Order: sequence, then structure tokens, then C-alpha cells
Amino acid sequence: MLSDEAAAAANDAIVRLVAESRSLVGAVDLAGLTALDPKKQDKVDKELTKVEKELAKGDAALEDKPDKANDYYKKAWQHAEHAEKHAAKGPKPPKPPKDDDPDDS
Repeated sequence: MLSDEAAAAANDAIVRLVAESRSLVGAVDLAGLTALDPKKQDKVDKELTKVEKELAKGDAALEDKPDKANDYYKKAWQHAEHAEKHAAKGPKPPKPPKDDDPDDS
């Protein structure tokens, strides 16, 4: 069993590591993320909202439950990846016109 001092030091180290996880998510510049396809901007914005919500949950849990905070930061990272993925998708190319006359060769 750990002494109180060792347990406090271990908990402190865990909190610092989890805070680093949070800083990694926060370091990703998502402000103004714009979709290449304007039709996908709504999906991008929804994912960005989820990022903010998960970060807020993690921040609230950081001191008392660092393991839970880390889970929230992981979810925030995943939503950030989804937002970037949706933003990077370009518009679908137009379909080629149908050839209605099979004898026109």
C-alpha cells in the first residue's frame, strides 16, 4: 500500500498527464474549420460542438476523476478527427450524362 505522500504524488502525476492530453486536443486549431463541400459544413459544425462539450466535461472531471477526464478528452479528439474528415471531403463529381440513344455510335 502506498503512503499518503506517495499516493498524492502518483495522483498529481496522473492529473498532469491527463492535462497534457487535454492540451494536445486544445492545440489542434479547429476554429473556422470550413468544409470543402458547403453541404458538409453542418456535419463539421456538429462535430466541433461535440468537441467543445467533451472538453468541458473533461475539464470538470480533471481534479476529482482524472481517468474520466482522459476518456472525455479522447472523445473530444475523436470528434475533432471526424470534423476534419468531413471538412476534407470535397463535393461529389457530377454524374456523366446518360446516353439514351444506343444506336448513336
